[in-house]
Amino acid sequence: GSSEQQQVFQRALTLCPRLADAHYNLGLNLLKQNRVDDAIASFNRALDLEEDPLFMRGLARAELQKGDLDSAEKQYRKVLVIGSDSAAAYQGLAAVAERRGEMSAALDALRQAIQLNPRDGTSFYNLGVLLERSGRIEEAAESYKTATERNESSAEAFLALGTALLRMGKLEGAESALRRALLLAPENPATLVGAALVGINLGRVSVITFG
Repeated sequence: GSSEQQQVFQRALTLCPRLADAHYNLGLNLLKQNRVDDAIASFNRALDLEEDPLFMRGLARAELQKGDLDSAEKQYRKVLVIGSDSAAAYQGLAAVAERRGEMSAALDALRQAIQLNPRDGTSFYNLGVLLERSGRIEEAAESYKTATERNESSAEAFLALGTALLRMGKLEGAESALRRALLLAPENPATLVGAALVGINLGRVSVITFG
């Protein structure tokens, strides 16, 4: 569990306090526990030892989780200056812009991420989310569809595609996408609801009777 991993990283740091990777991994572990301030401190210790763009992104994620959007943006822009992990940095900048309500800037940042790494399904999924929030449902569905093609194991993307198609009245396509989502994440209640709605529209609802 998270606490066991935390103990491993802390033991490593006791033996070698200048191990930047251990500070970074401890920060990730603390962030999962929602100990945001402690995570920020760990990421900063890692960065004091090594100016690694991965550590900058970790710090930016923590700052974003804390709600310090200016600090998060500063770290993501540092990553862009270094020139590595730029696609991930643009995804982060999109998250910052979305939190600020700057939808156009968020969409632009995601398109930059896609241009740099067109094989990454996450950027297409996130683009679909923002397009759907903007009321551009057909464009959102296309983006979700691409996300499912890039990552065929993403229940989240298939669910989003299915619900978007359902909203558009494209029931057969919605059914297909939601069935795939159900296969990938049968425990997710949202996929069950979506599949049920499609079933209702297609007249395929089974009624349970008690003998």
